[in-house]
This record gives sequence, structure tokens and C-alpha cells, in this order.
Amino acid sequence: MIRRLHYFPAVLAAIALFALVGVLGHTFAGSLKRSALWKVVRVCATNFHIAGKPFPCLAAHLNEGYVILRPPMGRPDTILSPTRPVSGVEDPRLLQPGAPNYFAAAWRERAQASGLVAPLFDDADVALAVNATRGRSQDHLHIHIGCLAPQFRRALDRAASRLPPRVWSEREGIVATQPLWLYRTGVDDAEAVNPFLALAEDPAMTPELRALTTLALVRAPIDGHHEFVVIASRPSPTSTAMISAENLAHADCKATLAAN
Repeated sequence: MIRRLHYFPAVLAAIALFALVGVLGHTFAGSLKRSALWKVVRVCATNFHIAGKPFPCLAAHLNEGYVILRPPMGRPDTILSPTRPVSGVEDPRLLQPGAPNYFAAAWRERAQASGLVAPLFDDADVALAVNATRGRSQDHLHIHIGCLAPQFRRALDRAASRLPPRVWSEREGIVATQPLWLYRTGVDDAEAVNPFLALAEDPAMTPELRALTTLALVRAPIDGHHEFVVIASRPSPTSTAMISAENLAHADCKATLAAN
């Protein structure tokens, strides 16, 4: 019995590592079920609870209710994922009183993004993003932790300086394919910003539209200081094009920032 307990975390980790490569690296995307990520998260939490190590995850914060993952090969996509069932941006549990602020947690973990060297990076380079339902391969919430492309950051900075505070504003020209919706939060404290709640404050928002929205959080210079800005990409009456979370939060920060 003792030997079985000794090897149990290793067996779980091996199974989860195989799944993690497919979930985040898309190696086996065709055969994986949409619940694979949730199974990996549970293995990481179990291994941390039993052995004190969250393998194959990078970190497990069970008291705060999340893990940090990155595939061992392929695209270096760093994500935060909850340790309790939450399907994604459309999940009403994200709007309940007392619900965890997963974006704030992801911001605390921003130095985990691939290619960032703490404390040398600029917080304005960092982007956090979650896909709409039709833009994701897994039905468990995961927030991408990455970096803004320099040209996108420059266009966003120009737009942010003209935003009214605490209202959703549609802006053209930040990306070529479609308008984006921006929400200037008025604060420079990630703990005081919850993009899921900000999205729900939009008078035009419905549960159906929320499910079709890609959501992101960035930090931008405004009037001589910095504020957090929430970005939403969603279908419009004239276009069904949407920007993905991976295009907002580029996985490889080193390569992305070097392209400046």
C-alpha cells in the first residue's frame, strides 16, 4: 500500500503530461475531449496535495483556487486555470458575489509568461486574455498570460488616452480586421478590476453575446499615469470576425517584444 501511494503522483503526472501537450500544444487536438484541461488541472492539484509538487503544472495555489500551466513542448502558452469547475467567459458563476477574481490572480502571476525576465519587463507589455466559446478548444476557463505585440500596444495606447472612464466605447483602427470595445477602468490596481464584471455592466450585454466575446486586460498610459483597460472583441452587425486571445496575449514574450 505504501509503494502504491509513493508512485501514485508519478502515474497521475505522466497521464496529465500527455494530456497537457495536447491541450495547450495542440498536438492531439483532434482526439482530445473538451474536458482534457480540467482533468490536467485536477491532477496538478492532487499531486500538489499528496506530494507537494504540482507537476505537470508550473504552480498550484489551492487556497486561491488556481494553477499555472505551460506545455513542455510546442508553443510556450502560459495559462491560469481555476481548480473548481468554470466553463469559460459565459459561466454565470463568474458574476456571483464573492467569486474569485481570476484576472487579478493572473496579473499576480504575469512573470510566469514565457520569455519575461522579472523584474526587468514593463507591465505595459503584459496582456491577459480569455477566448470566446467558439474560439477555444477546452470547456474549462483558462486565461492566457502573454505580451502585446508592439504595434498593437502603440495603437491601443493612442486609443486609451481618448477613452471616457468607466463606460464601454467602440474604437476602430486598433486592429485592421474589426472594431474593438474598450473599457477604461480608472484604476491602476488589478485587484480592483474584474473584466468579467465589467463586461456584464455593458447595457447591451446578454448571456448569448457574453459567450461570443473574447476578453482581455492590459495596462496603458493615460494622462501621465497608468490605468487598466479591458478589451472586448465580439461579433458586430457588419462582421463576424473576432480576434483570438492568443493574438491579444502572445505566448512567447521574448520573441514578441524583440519584434519592436
